[in-house]
Amino acid sequence: MRKPKITDLKDALSYQVNQLYVAEKQLKKELTDCVSKVASKEMKAELTKYTSLAEDKVLKLERVFNYLMEEPSANSNKVIDKMVDETHQLISRALSDNIRDVVIMACLRSIIHYKIARYQIASTFALELEMEVVADLIDEIVDWEKQAELRLESMSVGHLNVKAK
Repeated sequence: MRKPKITDLKDALSYQVNQLYVAEKQLKKELTDCVSKVASKEMKAELTKYTSLAEDKVLKLERVFNYLMEEPSANSNKVIDKMVDETHQLISRALSDNIRDVVIMACLRSIIHYKIARYQIASTFALELEMEVVADLIDEIVDWEKQAELRLESMSVGHLNVKAK
């Protein structure tokens, strides 16, 4: 399969959005599998909530594709692949439920930070292209990601990290 050329800012935006679209679809499946491995009820609830938001993010990204007059392509997000692989490796090495929860949370927070950065880049591109509606759709997803990160941070500092000591 030939890789599409990036010739202008719109192509760069399309690439960013496509990578995020693929990431959200990949993560929905992967995180659903992780929920069963989590011991903490609080974290299980947060992970379930975050996973359920993936579908809303996919729908928003499909709206972005409509504005771009493009279809998402079916390639993978190699960064997410690597981050998910690392998560599975670390989970398999965790010697207790508490440590496994901490590892899953740390990996999820890393993934969220990656996605926030990519979403913000896409939003900046959309603003440069004077596509305010696209930027607004993407910014709403950024807000969801930031809220999830804050909840996870609070949970880890106030609860999980202490148990894992």
